[in-house]
Amino acid sequence: MDLQDQLKNLFPDHEPQDAPPEKENENKIWLQDDPIICKYEKRKGKPITILEGYTGANEDFKKLAKEIKTKLSVGGS
Repeated sequence: MDLQDQLKNLFPDHEPQDAPPEKENENKIWLQDDPIICKYEKRKGKPITILEGYTGANEDFKKLAKEIKTKLSVGGS
């Protein structure tokens, strides 16, 4: 007996409805198969983070960089 059969036994008068279609999320970031290599270096005495191996579009990279900066509470360009 699967879950729907159990629910029908518990609620015999209930008529199932179709699930609403999922909306596209505009902030969705494209995910790649290979990992992104993250390096920490100092250049001219300032700490920087270098991301290597990203294969997506530039706009997606900007969204990813913004999300990383907000999650890690770091600045930079």
